[in-house]
Amino acid sequence: MNKKTIAILSLSLLTFPLFSQVQWKELDTRDGLVYAPGYTGDPMSDKNPAFDNPDFKQSISKYDPTTVGGSKKIREAKQQLINQSAVTDTSIIESPYTGSVSDSYDDGNPRIEGTYKNGLMDGIWTYYYPDGVTKAEGQFLKGDGGNMHELSGIPQNGRYGEWTIYYPNGNVNAKYQYDVNGIPEGPWLEWYENGQQKRQYFHKEGKRDQTWTVWWSNGNIKTEGNFKEGLKNGQFTFWFQNGQKKFEGVCRNDKLFGEWTFYNADGSVEKIKEYTN
Repeated sequence: MNKKTIAILSLSLLTFPLFSQVQWKELDTRDGLVYAPGYTGDPMSDKNPAFDNPDFKQSISKYDPTTVGGSKKIREAKQQLINQSAVTDTSIIESPYTGSVSDSYDDGNPRIEGTYKNGLMDGIWTYYYPDGVTKAEGQFLKGDGGNMHELSGIPQNGRYGEWTIYYPNGNVNAKYQYDVNGIPEGPWLEWYENGQQKRQYFHKEGKRDQTWTVWWSNGNIKTEGNFKEGLKNGQFTFWFQNGQKKFEGVCRNDKLFGEWTFYNADGSVEKIKEYTN
């Protein structure tokens, strides 16, 4: 590599933005990581193929990279190798993308806005309906874009913290909580499109927990029951849409247990049945 080439490469590294932005369609996924065209990393990185040379590794083995003096000597040796004519453009490494990304519908309205860190979805992501209304917003942590939700088309892997999903009319559809590992945690809330609450349920370490409640669209309660470690345990009650009880009883380890009472829509008892497990 001649001095002119080195100068051009050095200039490109200095002028490449630290936090860039690309269009969604430009991204390329390889081995689970996202890359953007022209996005390069630090030529001093140990991933630089130029430093795989056995002779070079031997020459720096005498330095301790954990000390200030040792790490300085290693960096000087790397720079010297980069400056040698024997090192080609492979000293500039293509790196997993870090920066923001966006995508638009055909009419120019935003479709997606988000950020990547080291090739993975990281930070706040916002999704939009075609008319510009927010569809969903939440945070990813090391999301690989996998496990796409079949209805929303939004990845589930790597979700972190609170995610809010919206209806096309702008009303809140749901609020979901995830822990640092992307596992459901804490309260999950859902609403009907008219704003009436639909469900309230809880997770602990990804398993159903505490009291789960479901409502009819008219506001009357539909179902209420208790979970422990992901299984139905405790009292469960179901109601007709008119507010009359439908049936009630106890569950033990996800099975009906003991006496269950079944009602007609007018409130009269239809039957009583005993269950064992």
